[in-house]
Order: sequence, then C-alpha cells, then structure tokens
Amino acid sequence: MSSETNAKEAFAYTAILQTLTEGLYPNKKHVIRELVQNGYDALGKLKAKAPEQAIKPMSIKITDSSIFVADFGYGMNEQKMREYRYLGYSEKTAGEEAGFRGIGKYSAVSICERMIIDSSQFGIDKNYRVVIDASAMRRRDKNTPLEEVLQEHTSIEESTGMKQDHYTFIELQGIRPDARSHFELNELKTYLRQTAPVPFDPTFAHADTIEKGMLAFVPGYFPAHLTVNGFPIYKAFIEPSVRPVTQIVWDKERKNPIAYFWACPNKEETMFREPNLEVTRRHHHAGLVFKVKNITVGDQFLPRKAFWRTTPELSSHYFGEIHVLDKEVTPSSDRTDFEDNAARRALYEQCYVIAQDLNYRRRAESVARNFDKAVAAVNQAVTQGESKLQQKAMPVELKDDAAYRIRRTLENLQKRLNQSKNPQKKRAAKAAMKRGESFISKLNSMGHREGGVIDITDALKFDARCKAVYDTIIGVLKSEFQNDPQRLERIVLRIHEALRASEKA
Repeated sequence: MSSETNAKEAFAYTAILQTLTEGLYPNKKHVIRELVQNGYDALGKLKAKAPEQAIKPMSIKITDSSIFVADFGYGMNEQKMREYRYLGYSEKTAGEEAGFRGIGKYSAVSICERMIIDSSQFGIDKNYRVVIDASAMRRRDKNTPLEEVLQEHTSIEESTGMKQDHYTFIELQGIRPDARSHFELNELKTYLRQTAPVPFDPTFAHADTIEKGMLAFVPGYFPAHLTVNGFPIYKAFIEPSVRPVTQIVWDKERKNPIAYFWACPNKEETMFREPNLEVTRRHHHAGLVFKVKNITVGDQFLPRKAFWRTTPELSSHYFGEIHVLDKEVTPSSDRTDFEDNAARRALYEQCYVIAQDLNYRRRAESVARNFDKAVAAVNQAVTQGESKLQQKAMPVELKDDAAYRIRRTLENLQKRLNQSKNPQKKRAAKAAMKRGESFISKLNSMGHREGGVIDITDALKFDARCKAVYDTIIGVLKSEFQNDPQRLERIVLRIHEALRASEKA
C-alpha cells in the first residue's frame, strides 16, 4: 500500500457541516447566542485596544424574514474576514474569549438561506463583506469535499471605508420556516436575559452590591448592553428577594480562586414560584447558573446535577450566578456543560461548599422563623384567652381546651428553645413561657362562675336532664373535632347563640 497522499484527496466532506450546524445546535436560539458571544468578544477587544472608545450596545432585530445582529466592537480586517469563511479556524484563546472554536459562526447555516457579514476594523479605512450561501451548501451532496463547498459558496468583497469606523453587522437572510418559531420575540428576550452577558436591571435593588463584587473578583468582567428590536435586555431577577450571599470558591490547596458566586435568597421561606399560576411551579429563573466570560453555560439544573448532593430543591430558594475563574475549565461546544477534564472535576468538587453554605443558611433561617413563630403562637394564644375572659366570652366547656392549646404551644416553644443562640430571642421566649404557664394556672383555678368563664347551662337554668343532654352533645363534638379546636370553638359559640335566641323567643 502506498504511503503517499493524493494531492486531490479530500479528508472532510459536506456531511460534517450538517453535523456541526444542525446536530450541535438543536436549540436554534443558541445560534443567536453564538453571534452575541462573538460580538461580546469584539467589544472586549475594543475595550482592551482602544479604551478611549465608547462601548455602544449590541443590537438584534427580528423581522418576518431576517435576523440582524450588530456590534460596534473592534471589527475585522481583511485577513479576519477571510478566516470567517473557514470552518473550525480560530485564533481566539480558550479562557480568554467567550468563543474560540471557529464553529459557532457557521451555526446559522442551519436556519437561513444566506448569511451576509459586513465588518470594518478600528483604524483601517476598508470595509469587507463576506457572503455565505447557506441554501446552496445544504443542497450539496453530503459526500462533496468540504473545501470545495466552502470555496464555491462563500465570497469576500472589499470597499473603501473610514478609519474611525468599527463594527460587525450580520444579516441572516431568509429564515427557514421550521426555524421561525424558535425566534418568537418574548421567548428570545427571556432566553437572552438568562444567557447573554448583559448588565443588571436598574430596578433591581441589589444590582450595585453584586456589580461591585463582580468587578472586584471576576477578572475582565464587564456587562454589554444589548437591545432586541429596540427593547433593552437585562439580567433576570426575581422578587421578593433579599441581600445577596457572595463567596469565593478556592482550589483544594486554597491557593487560587476558581469561581466566584452570588445568590439572592427568596424573602419568603420557600422556593421562588411562577407568578399567577394556579399550579405551584418553580420559577423559570430560580436557581444558580454557571457563567464563563459572563455568558451562561448550561442551565439552573447543571449546578444541581454537578455538586448539590443533598436537598437540591433548596437551590430553587435562590437565584444567582457562579462565575468560573479557572481558565482550564472549558465550556463544551454547545455550552450545555464543560469539557470533562481534571479542572472541571475540581470545580464541581470545590463548588460543593456553595451548596453547603446556601443549604445551611436556608435551614438556619427556617429554624429562626419557626422559633419566632413559636414565641408568637404562645403570646397570641394567651392574648386571645385573656380577651375572652375580659369579655366574659369563654365557655366553661372550652376552658380545659384553651389550657390544652396553650400547653401545646409551650411544648413546641420548649423544644425549640435550645436551637436559638440569640440571647434577646431567648429572653423573649422565656417571658412568653412564663406568661403561658401563669395563664394556664389561672384557668385551672377558676370556677364555673368566676373570672369571665360562662356556664350556659347555669345561665339558662337547665335542669339536670337538659344539662346531661347538653354535656353529651358537647362531649361528642369534642371527640369529633379534637384536631380542629378552632372549629369546635365556633360551633360551641353558635350553640350558645342559638340557645340564648331560643330562650328570648
């Protein structure tokens, strides 16, 4: 067998193009993310090379037949525009820029008839246009050499421009019918709020606090403004939330930071829920997401799967971000996860401290709230009892039940007393317990005709037979409603009311 290679022999075919464009990006919205990602890299390059230049917003425009994505970043010169025609070629460095494989730019081949890319690099008085005939590419036989397809169905043009211009405009012309449903405007906005490298909503109360932490601990962090059909896109947030938890995640030797996270807890003692739904459902923005270069990797279920070993449902009590700082942790091509390597395994292992911390905080908050509720329950029960005695509205047949109910609240508070480390709260609890015990003693010492206790059988002068019947009825009611004392009380009071009305009649 000859070891020589035929100069005309092809080693890649058109089928690989379909695999990389349609198979790699089954969610068509990822196409927009890839283009936004490239625009974000261009803005970062402008920020680094020409810091005096203002950073303008990126923009997306959706029409019935086309999608336009524009950025005013550093732009591309002739060589970069020629490389735009190459598949899999990229000079970007993993860990330094969001996109680096040279594949994402071709993701749009699967959704449109033609791609038109116009660009001008900062400081160069030339404009360049690359046209990619996506429709013709898809029609080629799958065994056609890929080199031939790229050469025949892509082109580049040059025109005179101005040195101060810097931009990249991309038009996806002729969106395919089977792809249009993926770009419904409101759904795309929601998707970009969760994935794009956008700033915080100015109405979000904790935006400044989180922003300061990101600028301090996430190297190269900067938010890029983005509009969709003129509508500004901001990071998603949920209300009601409270002040964020922040933390650095260190490597095993505690020498280098590998992640920085922030998380806002729900003000309520439950998970964030979708509003205005009859069926209780987790809010679609609840949970934490990984970010690399401020762009989302995976979704809220990735951290739960990766490192939330116990009670992962508590992650839905928060919303927030985990910014990966270790450059060896590399997003997978479709950005649904990270490439499996030692750095990813170390990240997931060390991020376990996030789950531990947030779970501990939520449980501690629950303990504190339940402790406060237990104190309040004792005080409320005693206050209600005192009020009834003062108004002479406590039926004698419910006197023991009132004492029992207060005794139950005291037992609940006693069980929780050792869980609190707060001296002030402990003093309040002991005062409530003392008050409860005193009121129970008072009830136990009262007769049937003193201190506001009412004996309806005595007040209405029941004879022995009537009293026996009445006591039997009350006994049955107590048995039936022993687990619902409030309902029992309402029924007894209604019986009293009816008996008094009957007596008057």
